[in-house]
Amino acid sequence: MTPDGTSHDLTEAVVGAGVSGCSSARFLRQVFGSGVPIDVYESESVGGTMATAWLNGQEYEMGEEVCPEPGSEGEEVVFEESKWFLVNIVKLLWRYGLDYIRTKGWLDAHMHNFLKIYQLQARAQCSRSAERLLQEAGGLDLAQLTQLSISDALREVGIGQLFLDEMVTPIVRLTYGQDTNVSAFAGMMALTAVHSDLWAVEGGNKLLCSGLLYSAKVNLIKGKVTAITSKRRLLRTGEELLLYELSYEDGPGHGYGLYDIVVVTAGEISGSGGPTVRRQPRVVTLVDGCLNTSSFGRHSPDSLPDSLILTASRSPTTVMATMVTRGVRSLPDPLPQPPCARTWRLLSAEPLTRETLDHLFPSVRAVRQSRWLSGVPNPIAVQRHPSFAVHGHLYRLSPSEGATGTAELAVIWAQNAAMLAHRRWHRGSEREGRSVPRGSLRLEL
Repeated sequence: MTPDGTSHDLTEAVVGAGVSGCSSARFLRQVFGSGVPIDVYESESVGGTMATAWLNGQEYEMGEEVCPEPGSEGEEVVFEESKWFLVNIVKLLWRYGLDYIRTKGWLDAHMHNFLKIYQLQARAQCSRSAERLLQEAGGLDLAQLTQLSISDALREVGIGQLFLDEMVTPIVRLTYGQDTNVSAFAGMMALTAVHSDLWAVEGGNKLLCSGLLYSAKVNLIKGKVTAITSKRRLLRTGEELLLYELSYEDGPGHGYGLYDIVVVTAGEISGSGGPTVRRQPRVVTLVDGCLNTSSFGRHSPDSLPDSLILTASRSPTTVMATMVTRGVRSLPDPLPQPPCARTWRLLSAEPLTRETLDHLFPSVRAVRQSRWLSGVPNPIAVQRHPSFAVHGHLYRLSPSEGATGTAELAVIWAQNAAMLAHRRWHRGSEREGRSVPRGSLRLEL
């Protein structure tokens, strides 16, 4: 049925099969029911940046991953976590005073308000923008976190520069590949991931995405969407129906599809009036080898902690690394390795040269590199905060650079967009106080 009640078979499409796209498909199925066909377009593999790679007979995460506790600033170990909670508290108080406690209190207060979003969505409440949804859940205090940088927000509650440099900056760099000029909201999500008991999927987090598509019973189309063009069809009743034509490339061929509702979660839409998502090169390198521990004051590899973040305070482009302690699958008989060997996951802007690898790892057994363009939060000075709805029943799941963060956020925005699409479709755009756009639309991806 069309929004005004006339007969028409509703069709829906989702562009992208990362965590945002797969979640969108699942929530569209949930709100619109089993009778609506849903096409999902993906030119690469399902899962997006939730990719895995094999190294020495084990499979490791190459994309989304939980960060361990900070440990080193590149030239010296600044904090080493103990297995004893009270020992950690004493060490933190000794080096940073009350900054850890103040930061945890700041995180707890804002996360308490943030989690109210789940209560709103359980009552089928949705909003037109990320900022408005945050404001409805936690008031202006939560929404304004998209307007402040994480460093400014923490300074306002009395956090010192030493704690920002040695604890906050490494986490933000490892999560987003940039410094603490990201929004306080994005920084909050990165810091929360470190202090939370998060889960992972056996076999790789990418299986979450394929499971969502399976449960949504979608039609997966292997193709790259290149353009979205609005079309108008005249019904027998004389009413005009707005449709969206998706043009896509499938290998050497081309194709198109017509849809009533489209949700875009991948690619950049030019001409939509919204912000351009910054795509930052990210190279993830897996290295199975012995680290040159003397470069940051350790002479024995055996004294390394189980998890470690290495970064440099002088240059944001310096290699950042975290030790990988386990793969995505439990192996009954792991391959034997030297006592000093670990599997390291390195993040950099460019592929690592052999010279760099030899300097960091005097002894290397295996190396695997993967590169992709990753969307990252824009600095505060260049942020814009548009609506989820781009045009009529065309939606975009990059609603705010200030409210970018983790995979959890991608799922929240996906559910909000699906509920918003359902509400606007059945109530009609006119009843929403927003007229159906006139004229033609063509957007390039």
